[in-house]
Amino acid sequence: MGRIGVQYTNPSESICTDIFINGERRCGLNTDNNTTQVQYFTIPNYKRTTSYSIQVRSWKSSVYGPAVTVSTRTDGNLVVNGVVCDKTALVKVLTADKTLTNGSGYNYNGAFPANRTVRLTPYSLGSYEVTQQLYYTVMGGNPSTKNYGNSSTYPVNYINWYMAIAFCNKLSVLQGLTPCYTISGYTDNDWKTFTHSMVPTSNNSTWNAATMNFKANGYHLPTEAQWEMAARGGQNLDYAKNSSGTYYFWTKYAGHDEYNQVAWNYSNSSITTHQVGTKPSTSTVNDYYVNVNTNSYSYLYDMSGNVRELINDWYYTVTTGGSSSDKPYYNPYCGYGTNNSSLPTSISSSTSYTTIQKYYDKVLTRGGSYYNNSYCAVDDRNQYQDPYEQSTYTGFRICRNTIYAYNSSY
Repeated sequence: MGRIGVQYTNPSESICTDIFINGERRCGLNTDNNTTQVQYFTIPNYKRTTSYSIQVRSWKSSVYGPAVTVSTRTDGNLVVNGVVCDKTALVKVLTADKTLTNGSGYNYNGAFPANRTVRLTPYSLGSYEVTQQLYYTVMGGNPSTKNYGNSSTYPVNYINWYMAIAFCNKLSVLQGLTPCYTISGYTDNDWKTFTHSMVPTSNNSTWNAATMNFKANGYHLPTEAQWEMAARGGQNLDYAKNSSGTYYFWTKYAGHDEYNQVAWNYSNSSITTHQVGTKPSTSTVNDYYVNVNTNSYSYLYDMSGNVRELINDWYYTVTTGGSSSDKPYYNPYCGYGTNNSSLPTSISSSTSYTTIQKYYDKVLTRGGSYYNNSYCAVDDRNQYQDPYEQSTYTGFRICRNTIYAYNSSY
């Protein structure tokens, strides 16, 4: 194995650049006029005596054009317009229904408070946050700010909730899947040719009223319950006792009890995003606990840092389940529509719900980011934003409620 360094200087106006090695696209860059960038690539079975074809192809992003074909390779990575997009595979989180219950004495701040039983059906989650390459290739534009990490395998940032759900719908229809989100005035055919420049960047009542079809087999943002259970590795929400006799809940952060181990955050990021997957995944063994198992969900990265992640749900007040005799919350997620709408929305009509209120029409984000240390814990739900708001530390990952074929290594 060896590495090849490619230095590229853009002599003209701001353009987008792809670098191909032996015909395979390995990197996508946004480059300003008279700037130079260096990108390094790992070459398996590298030999100094072997010749390698390196091509640099540049064009304006405004004429890049939307994706027209999407498929899934055997390793789970997506292929867009014949180009393999690395670090885009989904991983199985649940292959059968799973129920989690908290006792009345459990003081927990996340989506699973005391006396609440939550039952989730099988779903899959993006192993990585959506990369700039994938978003750019599908949507024909890259909103990410250059000063906070700009490369093909860095997480896309400066994203709002409208952009994320539009991306999910377009990716779905291009793969022949049923889109999960319905927005008034848009048909499935409209999503095929939808581009980044068409997404609203100010408050839009039509997009605020989007509804989600939980039965659809396309892509969507994970619900808060789906995101949090994956971040905790599906562990029962019980306290664990360490060697000094102190009780804690299982992994305060996604895969470890110390955020620098698993998350790019304010203290270790140099205040910029980083390539996805360069911190350990949620399968990290937590050495500070005893009598608990390793997190069972391997290949989930950056769930406590890099960029905070937009969630399907609008911000709402999580209430307790009442008593142990209550029916479980079955695939709970926040309702849409006008402020203070309740939540009777689920794939199960037999579920008993208490009223859940939206809070000032804000959408929820989870996980920490390169810009702070305060919100990295898996139970922290104190981050929310306007659905049209964009920030350099906000991105997302994708989810599907239908299990499909995976690489056997997953």
